[in-house]
Amino acid sequence: MLNIKQLLLLGIIAVCGGVAFYLLHTPIPFLLGSMIAVLLFQVLRAEPHVVPRTTTMFAQSIIGLNIGMAFSPGIYREIGHLILPLAGYLLTILLLGLLAGYLLYKMSGLDPLTALFCCAPGGASEMIGLADEFKVDAQIVAVYHSFRIVFIISFMSFFIPWLDMVRDGARQVFNVSQRSLAGGTNIEAVLGLLLISAICFTISKRVRIPASALFISLIVGILLNTFVLHMPKAPLLFNAVGQLVLGIAIGSRFNQVSLRKINRLKYTIAFSILLTVFSALVLGVAFSHITSENMIISLLSIVPGGASEMATIAFSLGYDVTMVTTIQFVRLFAVFIVGPKVILEVNSRLLLRHGKTKSQRV
Repeated sequence: MLNIKQLLLLGIIAVCGGVAFYLLHTPIPFLLGSMIAVLLFQVLRAEPHVVPRTTTMFAQSIIGLNIGMAFSPGIYREIGHLILPLAGYLLTILLLGLLAGYLLYKMSGLDPLTALFCCAPGGASEMIGLADEFKVDAQIVAVYHSFRIVFIISFMSFFIPWLDMVRDGARQVFNVSQRSLAGGTNIEAVLGLLLISAICFTISKRVRIPASALFISLIVGILLNTFVLHMPKAPLLFNAVGQLVLGIAIGSRFNQVSLRKINRLKYTIAFSILLTVFSALVLGVAFSHITSENMIISLLSIVPGGASEMATIAFSLGYDVTMVTTIQFVRLFAVFIVGPKVILEVNSRLLLRHGKTKSQRV
């Protein structure tokens, strides 16, 4: 049951965490600060506050609208030369996901289907939903994907600015923490955009596609800014609100039970996530060299850290979000469509190989 007081308390904790990280001048302060503050609050409580799953969708609606207003539609004139590299990337990351799932299965004692869903390089919400649908251990899948997202957000939030500094020397990386929010607090505009985000969120609940809230609000943002608003980008306060809500959605997934599950499987989870991240970084570098795209944009596009999360990092650091969002969406849709069929086939072969009976297969 939705508890307004609990949500308000988590909101206050998220704001405190975001402001603290903002004052410390950390990268992506409102996302990192709110996520870590809420995560710590949840795991330190015997009875953590329950946050509706739709919180993630509402965060995606805000972020999608924000990104849509900064979109560069001209990218689609260049997309033709990316088709072959994209196909190679999708095939490789799917195979790497299967390899990581197989290793997790062999090392952890999990059943193969649960391990494969844990390591599938799709959207966290979609993989958790599919795991529940196929009657595997959805809680383990949720813990794994949530930990993957937290790790990748934390890692990329510091790694990308460092890499940018190393590559460009004295170049000052744009960061929302380096700019005063005073210039981006047009309250009327922020309230209006939040209302539009709420409408997109309401519509997205009736649409069954990966990251529906992000996708719908992104399209609305592009159309709205192209034909009506003509703003260079949304106010910074609107971006900060999106980061705060996303931080609440991610941080609230953890509690003492999930922490115990992570602790029980800590070495195998750490190994498979590190394998995934390292492989994705190598793929990102290769993609950049093959396509001549910017290295940092390629890395943010390729690493499976969540479409809204990676786009938020790109936006907050001043990079063009168009390529990042496009490739992340392609990955989400491809894995959502193809992934379950491939996972079930691999699961069947693994069960046959280890002498399981037909009744033990999904």
